[in-house]
Amino acid sequence: MAATCMYLLLLAFSTLPEMVLGFPSFRSKLPNGGRVPCPDGAFGCEDGVCQGLGHASCAGGSLPLNKFGQDMVKNNHEWTKQLCEADSDGDGFTNGEELGDPCCRWAAWGIPSDYTAGFTPTHPGDANDKQKSHQRPACETTDPKASGPVMGEFNPGEIQKNVSMFIDNYAIPGVKTTYVDIAWNFPDDTEDVFHIIFGEAIFNTPGGVLHHFVITGCPEKWPAEMHGKVVVGSREGGGLAKCLSATGLQEAMLLQCPAGLANRYTPGGVLHHFVITGCPEKWPAEMHGKVVVGSREVRRSCQIPFGNWAPGGNVIAMPSWAGKPIGKNAKMKAFLVNVHFDNYALREDLVSRDGLRFYYTPTLRPEELTQLFTLKANYYPTMLIPPKKQRYFMTRECTVDIKNATSKQPVEAQVVYAGFHAHLLGVEMAYERIRGNDRLSIAVRSPWYFDDQSNTNVYVQNITLKTGDKLSSTCIFNSQGRDDMTVIGLETTDEMCGIHVELRPGGLEATCGGRIWTGELSEEESLLGLQLKHPITTADGVWTSSPSEGAPLTTVFSKIKSENSQSENSQSENSGTCKEGLPQLQGLCPQLLLAVQAGSGDCDESGELAMGKDMNAQIIALIANYTVLQACCNDACKTVCPQHAVCTGAGAAPTTTPASGASHSMHVALTGFAAYMCALAL
Repeated sequence: MAATCMYLLLLAFSTLPEMVLGFPSFRSKLPNGGRVPCPDGAFGCEDGVCQGLGHASCAGGSLPLNKFGQDMVKNNHEWTKQLCEADSDGDGFTNGEELGDPCCRWAAWGIPSDYTAGFTPTHPGDANDKQKSHQRPACETTDPKASGPVMGEFNPGEIQKNVSMFIDNYAIPGVKTTYVDIAWNFPDDTEDVFHIIFGEAIFNTPGGVLHHFVITGCPEKWPAEMHGKVVVGSREGGGLAKCLSATGLQEAMLLQCPAGLANRYTPGGVLHHFVITGCPEKWPAEMHGKVVVGSREVRRSCQIPFGNWAPGGNVIAMPSWAGKPIGKNAKMKAFLVNVHFDNYALREDLVSRDGLRFYYTPTLRPEELTQLFTLKANYYPTMLIPPKKQRYFMTRECTVDIKNATSKQPVEAQVVYAGFHAHLLGVEMAYERIRGNDRLSIAVRSPWYFDDQSNTNVYVQNITLKTGDKLSSTCIFNSQGRDDMTVIGLETTDEMCGIHVELRPGGLEATCGGRIWTGELSEEESLLGLQLKHPITTADGVWTSSPSEGAPLTTVFSKIKSENSQSENSQSENSGTCKEGLPQLQGLCPQLLLAVQAGSGDCDESGELAMGKDMNAQIIALIANYTVLQACCNDACKTVCPQHAVCTGAGAAPTTTPASGASHSMHVALTGFAAYMCALAL
């Protein structure tokens, strides 16, 4: 029943025209947009404030739009001079006079004048709610104290260009969730380098199936025939993914070591090994014997951070002094774009011609920006949100390290904006800086909505970060409508938590190391200072990772278990309550056992921590999800940890199988594992 209701909810949202959706972030684009009192008798009033100024109801998100909402649409949801000077509701007062900007001087993301900040606004879309009297002040008294940076617009005198790039008729599979990688070349080679200053998504597929774009830059262009096409070997289940079937993996394990059977045509003994997997379909004839475009050496090069799009946001929007370099002599010349489709109607007739539009200039700007992710939980099967919780939190407190990429000297950087990402259960977001005993709120989004994933511009607050500062990043989830556990995973009905900042200047090395933990807030508790009230020692679960971008998470412990894991844990086998690990892991057992014995002696430590990082990255990704007890339970109980509760029978058996949905990433890791084992043998 819950799944059916969620499908209907997604379908309902997908059928609404984008222009009529009410986004809370629109209030930040209006003077006093979050302070307008509810008119007498207004429906949907919350805490005395009218949240939906453009709607018939103060609750917002409903049709029809009132006249002020219609005027906002005409002005692209921006506070323009035209919108300011209009009298949308016909009550004799301009919208600016009703909202505290009578001279139309206010701008978003700045610090308002004392006049505007102290003004009591009235509803610009309700003719019965108006100023009792109005005397225009001297306009200079309404000038903002500080103006926020103009984002995503050309500067006067800049040469203005734009380019649109489209997916080349990709047939979206008739399944709920599809991830696919698309290759795009930047087509303009007329200058050595350009600066991209704004990017937006182009929607051409009906039904609201486009969920997100994640865009990374590539140092070289794709072959021309790949432009707009699916990268062979991407995650959509074709190409390489199909070759990582269970059968193929077994073949790989059997055939991994040629033992003299391979014909070595390359002189000098440089051929190290083959790892062979079977494919259920033939490759295109022209691919026979060729490098698979999208294989690891190509994919690994496309790691230049660029931008992303999710509902309610832009791909990028740069301030007036900064741009993203691209061009034939820039580090970035092309894009690898991960696209997520939500096809909850399971339609098989959908073809994507969605795309991206970039606005760019050859008039180069003086700076770039630096991106720093401080919480990135995208896919981890042991991270679970229990059902029937009103405010379940995921938080991370991490220690910042910021330095100049060239000199390696510490740098104090300024926060330009903060970005938040979650799925359907996300309802609140918070970001704090901790410097010594002082806590400073960087950004709070409460409420936060899935379809309003715009960034929060905080530049005029002059918030800086330096090495030694701590950052607190928090997502709040409401799972009251769910009857089952919600996993941190890839489907829209799964969850994610992603929080990042963009920093000035660009070109910095910025990392933040720390642990993630989960728990529950009461209804009235403040988001700020959460870690003081709910320290890590009281957590439901704890996870850790290294500060580096994309480092895998490792479970420290989790009290929250899925029904599947509880069922698996209840099955007692072998010694004590051992449940032996996957056969593919057994080859690593001697090294794991020696590493634990020589190191911490902790049998609950992940294999990654036990063995260190001086190994194949795919092996790290595989063993990061397993402890020595999960991989090699019987041998561990006989050698390094005979007194462990699992070994004595006092504790539950360790889970040995990743949760549903982990199979693909595990298959990739296991293929790398086969190569690693072959290397040992050869």
